[in-house]
Amino acid sequence: HPCQIMADVLTIIERKGRFEGLKVVYVGDGNNMVHSWLRLATRMSFEFVCVCPPGYEPDAATVAMAQAAGKSQISVSHEPLTAIQGADVVYTDVWASMGQKDTLDVRVKEFQGFQ
Repeated sequence: HPCQIMADVLTIIERKGRFEGLKVVYVGDGNNMVHSWLRLATRMSFEFVCVCPPGYEPDAATVAMAQAAGKSQISVSHEPLTAIQGADVVYTDVWASMGQKDTLDVRVKEFQGFQ
């Protein structure tokens, strides 16, 4: 999903006038979209927060790689109302991606409070 992320960054620049230095908060499953944001965080300087229910965190190695790059401030949170404070951009995704539709009932329950 790197092309989607780059298109989203261009939209953010169009709306906000800049990208670097902004706080982007992703609310949802720590999936491939989050991993693309984390990879971007190794190249551009911004604050990125992934806020998700416990058990839905992004890959720990990908988070560690982004943090080790030292370019951006990276965090994972389980508190949506706290995480979005001061956000310049709030970004969301579906709760059940392709191949996960059979878990939708469980995900709807576990993502309560993340709307």
